[in-house]
Amino acid sequence: MPLILTCGYPCSGKSSVIEVLLAALQSRHPTHEFVVIPEPAMRTTTSATARDSRLEIYADSAKERELRGHHKSEVDRYPDDLITDMIARFEPPQSSQRWDSPLLTIRPDQWSCVDDIDISTILTEFENLLFDISRPTSVKPNRSTQLTPRVPTDFLQELERATQLIVDHILTSQSMGVQSVSLPPSIVASEKFMPDVANTQLSLVGREVQFSLANLARAKRRYITLQRAKLGDLTVSPNIVSLAAGFLRFLATSEGISDFPQTG
Repeated sequence: MPLILTCGYPCSGKSSVIEVLLAALQSRHPTHEFVVIPEPAMRTTTSATARDSRLEIYADSAKERELRGHHKSEVDRYPDDLITDMIARFEPPQSSQRWDSPLLTIRPDQWSCVDDIDISTILTEFENLLFDISRPTSVKPNRSTQLTPRVPTDFLQELERATQLIVDHILTSQSMGVQSVSLPPSIVASEKFMPDVANTQLSLVGREVQFSLANLARAKRRYITLQRAKLGDLTVSPNIVSLAAGFLRFLATSEGISDFPQTG
């Protein structure tokens, strides 16, 4: 069901243009139903029933003219500086923005009076937008149309467990004089992984800062905090093995460990 929104400066002729457009569409497409939502919202509600007084007013042309005259007199009582301020604060739509497209521009100032309103130049564009079945209607997949991947409820606990296993693995290997470490076998065997992920290596020799329980614990907390902040931007479900390999790469960078105090 198409929805046409109109906007513009106050008292610029929006209602008059809509009346002409509605009449043209109804005459050219009698099998379609067009509904105009009136601007004034005069609704009276009682405890038992709710009645919209607009139904009675807009069903009677005399009452409708009286109502429009009333609104016009209300507008005429607005001070000029208020109208000027409203115009200054008006933000016109832009066709380059997704929610403002497609955008059709109507210039009521080109007509000297209501009787001169001519919408023939834009009527065809309206009909092409509303009734042209050859136009593609499907929305191209993008970030706003994609479902956010479901994160396991125990994701943070598993990440905590995996990073702690790596910390223990590094300290044990370092005490044994091992020059480099990869992912612990218990992590690699837990899930499916890519070979390049499992082969991630972290050098334990030739480092300016020696690994210790204290600085590894701080690095682990920092890494988990970073991963928690990224949960809202995920496009695929998180993989613990990949994140564990990422922790090794994180420790290999200056961001991961070099700013921690050195230990003797």
